[in-house]
Formats: sequence, C-alpha cells, structure tokens
Amino acid sequence: MLRKAVLVLIAVGALTLVLLPSCAQKKDDVVARVGDKEITLGDFNIAHKAITVFNRPPLVTVDDCEAFLKTLINKELLVGEALARGLDKNEKLLMESERWKMEMVIGALYKEVSESNVEVTVEELQDYYRLSRTTVNARHIQTETVEKAEEIARKIAAGEDFAKLAAEHSLDTRTAFAGGNLGTLRPGQVDPLIERVLFSLSPGGVSEPVKSMQGYHVLQVLDRTEPDMADFENQKAVCATELRSRKRSEAWNNYLLNVRESLGLEFNEENVLWLDGLLPERGSTDASWAEAITEEDRARPLAKSSEESWTVGDFVDYVRAVAGGPQPFHSENGSLIRSVAEASFVNKKNLAEGTKRGLEKSDSVVRGIQRKMEERLIDLVYAELTRDAVVPEETLREEYENQKDKLVMPTRVKLQIINLKDEETAKEVRRRVSAGESFDDLARQYNRGRMKEKAGVTELMTKESIPGELQRYAFEVLKIGEIAPVVRAPLSGAYFVAKLLERNPEHPMMFEEAKEGITPPLLQIEKDKMLGEWLEKRAEERGVTIDREKLNLLLEVGDAEAGIPGAGQEG
Repeated sequence: MLRKAVLVLIAVGALTLVLLPSCAQKKDDVVARVGDKEITLGDFNIAHKAITVFNRPPLVTVDDCEAFLKTLINKELLVGEALARGLDKNEKLLMESERWKMEMVIGALYKEVSESNVEVTVEELQDYYRLSRTTVNARHIQTETVEKAEEIARKIAAGEDFAKLAAEHSLDTRTAFAGGNLGTLRPGQVDPLIERVLFSLSPGGVSEPVKSMQGYHVLQVLDRTEPDMADFENQKAVCATELRSRKRSEAWNNYLLNVRESLGLEFNEENVLWLDGLLPERGSTDASWAEAITEEDRARPLAKSSEESWTVGDFVDYVRAVAGGPQPFHSENGSLIRSVAEASFVNKKNLAEGTKRGLEKSDSVVRGIQRKMEERLIDLVYAELTRDAVVPEETLREEYENQKDKLVMPTRVKLQIINLKDEETAKEVRRRVSAGESFDDLARQYNRGRMKEKAGVTELMTKESIPGELQRYAFEVLKIGEIAPVVRAPLSGAYFVAKLLERNPEHPMMFEEAKEGITPPLLQIEKDKMLGEWLEKRAEERGVTIDREKLNLLLEVGDAEAGIPGAGQEG
C-alpha cells in the first residue's frame, strides 16, 4: 500500500544526512526534484540502508531504484500537503509532540546515564560468570513498610514458619498462597535490588529487609547450584555482552531510585481511594469513568512532591495522553493511581534533567521528533484525502457472492455478567441470585461504567472473546436462563457470576452479516486508489522530475561492492 510504504520509510529515518563512504564522491548528485526540494544520491542511499535487511527492497535494476525513489517523493508530497493544510497546528498533534519530546529526551538521558560505566575486567567477568550461571531456589515475603518486614524477620529468627508467615502477610498475591515460593531463579529474573542480596545468601539463609520498587522483602534461599568454571573461556564473550547490559540497567535503576527518593512523594489516601472506586475493572476498555468527574473533582489533590502537587485532573489528562494505551483499572488499594502519579513526577524530573544536559537539542532527539511528526502528518493528511472513499454496494455484493461459500457466522452467545473482585463476594452474589434476587439489580450494584448502565448485558460474543472456564459454560453447559457457577478470569483475576441470555448457532452468513467483515479490505483498496490518483496529480503540479541516469550510479556502486547498492551499513 502506498501509505504503508511511506510510513515505513519515515519510521526508519528516511532523510538523515549521514552518507556512506562508497557514495561520498557522488553524495550531492540530484536524482529527483519535488518543486524546489532536491533529493540526492546521499539521501537515497541512507534511506535505503536505514531499512532493516529483511524489509529492504532489492535494487537490481533502474526501475527498482526509481520505485524506491518514488517513496521519498511521495513522502515529500504528503508532508508538504499536510503543512499547507495547517495540520501541524492540530491540537492533539501538538500534545503528542510534547509527549514524544519527553520520551526521546528521557531515552537520551537513559543512554547517557547507562553508558557511564560499561567497561569490564577479566576478574569481573569471572565473578559474573560464576554468579550468572548460579541458580537458587528461593522464597520471599513482601510488605509495604520496613517496620512490617523487620517484624516478620524477627519472627522467622525466633523459629516461626516462613511459609505460614508468607501466606498470612505477603503482599505478593501470586506467591503468598505457595508460602512465598519464587521457584528456581537465575540472575536477571528478579529486581536487581533483590537479586544482589538473594544471590549472596547461603542455603537456609534469611535476609534483613530489602527495599525494592515494590516495597520491602524478607528473602530466604532454600537451595543453590553453582557452575563449572572450566567452561568459562567458552562463555567469556557472551558474558562480556551480558555484563555490559547489566551494568547499563543497574546504572539506570540506581539513578531512578535516587530520583524517586528525592521527590519525597506524599499521597492523599482519601482522594486516591475515592478515584480508585470510579475506575473500571481490570481488563475493561470502558472509559466512561472520566465522565463522572466534575471540575470540582478535578481539583482534588492526589499527591505532592517537594516541588509540586498532582490532582485528579492530572491523572485524567495523563491517562488520556497515552493514546491507544490500556484503560486504567480498579485496584484494591489505589496502587495503580500511585504508580501513575509517581511515573508522572519521575518523568518530569527526568525531562528537566535531560533538558539541563541539553539533550533536547541532540541530533537523535531532534530527528526522532521530526520522524514522529512526519508520520503523524501523513496519517492526518491521508485521512483527509481519503475521507470520501466508499465501496459501491454492487462491489460489496460481488465480493460476497465470491466468498459466501466460505463465510460462516460462528456460534455466539449473549451473557449477563456481574464482575467481582474476590471469590467470597462472588459466591455470596451467586447465592443471592439463586435465591431469587434480581440479577439486574445486583449487576448494577457491583459492575462499573457501561456494564453498570447495561446491567451487565454483553453484546453477542464468540468463544474466543470469553475468558477461561466461563467459555465452556457459555457454549457447552448452560441452557438459556441458567446461571454458571462462579468462575475466575485467568489473566485479570476477576470473578464472574454469569447468566446465559442467548445462544445463536453457527450458520452461513447472510449479506448484511458479512458486510462488516468484507468492507474494510475493499475500502482500503478504494483509499489507496484515491491516494495514488492524488499523488500522481500533485506530482505533475509540483513538477516532479527524476534523473534515471543518476540512478544508474547507485547500481554502479553496487556492482563495485558485491552487487549491493550502498553496501557497508546495515539497518
């Protein structure tokens, strides 16, 4: 597709000005003009080599070179049109550009901080090999405060059972039920702050409280296995790569820990829990929670640092700014809100530090923002240019007739669901509906957002869209009107009470049922056709010219270097 080809080109940084040594003497030769814009051999080469080798189009003939050159030309035409229409002033785009700037400045800061000390010695490599190939079988108890962790450590020292204490007190719900058991671990599988202590313990050893980004931990190693040093030389090069990567991560994690500590964050727990109660359940895409927040609510404070405060309105704006990201979910103690608030404070601090170091003016950041801007401008102008594209009814019917023997509507069901956070509450609600209480009333009481408004009634759903054991009940066990036993969603951990309202069996699709599926690819063809016609017309208006003789120089360079145009730099 034309648009896709242009976006791939932009995504890899098409027009950077780094030139290949093999083309240095011809780098300024102009191969195309788009109005007063010149595209040189250097531009062409670097655009082609920036594409990863697996996606890079081969340049065997002059026609191949011209086809690729036209992607550069199309990019110039589309970006120019977007600018002419003022799409670079789009409010949402300007907000996105601020986010890109923050992400890229922080990325540059990460590189600067993490690359500060990556040299390794032979002694370090030997120690790393011994440690990295060591495995431990371990368990832990996670707490919110150091005082609680110290209390638990004293009880263990006094002889109380570690597994029992983990089941009673650990905040890590994934391991608490198994006595805190983490299984067999290798370095790199746990938080570096925990790992440093964990792999220093002997079998049976119990640590003092260890602080991590998740809280405080009491650790115990049950068993330990160390590697044979005779194989060190064979692993030396691999270890060097791994150790440098580890040093980068440790440098950045230590930097972030210092940033977090410097913030001195304090939370308004009352407002955190109030907001948490508005959020949808885990896994929900329902964003209607934000509509219930008034202007007065937006001013409610959630957190403050040593320098500034953060409100409910800041939380809403932060979540909305993450375009296409997951919706927030209700969490028992507001942990999501705290982590989002902390991330906002940390990002601002890192942006300020990166700006102080001048990283926002670095070539990588400037070029990165430009690439993102061009990509979004092409998205916006593409939408405008193809807005009126439609698929004629006769085309849809013709496609339906061609495919109808293969078009089958799978069995679908409609359910009424009550989404609950814990098994005990779910069983109690299940008992109440079985005793005759209104399913509608209970669904409105316990659900949130649109599922609350709809009394838990879903649309017709296929088997793949229903989680876990509920799938079996909905499609194989229940009769219409029956209520399933309490079931747990495997990924979200939520519990469901569900009633089967409707089951539509598999059947050949009628035209109206098939339209939704067959329209998008046909509409895409119409849009690409419209775009192609527009590009052809605009190229003529802008006086686009291509110098095919100069393109031959690319092939000559390729012949000199194993038949690969612009060889010498992998994407």
